[in-house]
Amino acid sequence: MVCLLFMAALSLIPDLMNTAHNEDKALHTLAYAVMVAGAIAVMPSYRIIFFCMILLFCLGWGIEYFQSIIGGRTASLDDGLANSFGMLIGIISGVLIRSGSRRPSMINRNGRNAEEQSGSHHGSY
Repeated sequence: MVCLLFMAALSLIPDLMNTAHNEDKALHTLAYAVMVAGAIAVMPSYRIIFFCMILLFCLGWGIEYFQSIIGGRTASLDDGLANSFGMLIGIISGVLIRSGSRRPSMINRNGRNAEEQSGSHHGSY
């Protein structure tokens, strides 16, 4: 939650960063990819993950709307699309991270791996 508030505050400060057009879009994409992948990796249930995705989507487009109201900032369709593209990258990355972290261990309860317990020693005579 702190990350979201920090991100929203930074996004509304006029003339915070002077970056080239493509660098700005890359930063939007990276920020949303990291936030989404992090949420998917650490949230305990899919219901909470879904809620986070809706919240981040609304945050991204809401910030663009508020930038059109605040002096010194301009709303950008390209920024909103970069946010959405970052979310897509984050979803893919988060799912891969989450599925990799749940892979069953090869170590059994006795502290030995499955090969040692079955007595098979391939090539170690």
